[in-house]
Amino acid sequence: MDPEMRQCCICGFVGPDSVRLAAGCICPKCLELISATEVDDPKYGFFVAKLKELWQAG
Repeated sequence: MDPEMRQCCICGFVGPDSVRLAAGCICPKCLELISATEVDDPKYGFFVAKLKELWQAG
């Protein structure tokens, strides 16, 4: 894979604009979703679990 192309660990999107975080990358769309997700949203737990995986792997 081209070093500039990174795979998002949340959604699997491969693109050049992903942000490197610990042991993985997160695409701009997922970063926006994470930022906009309220604590009482069902997706919140999913995002927390994925970020925890990144933190533990890194």
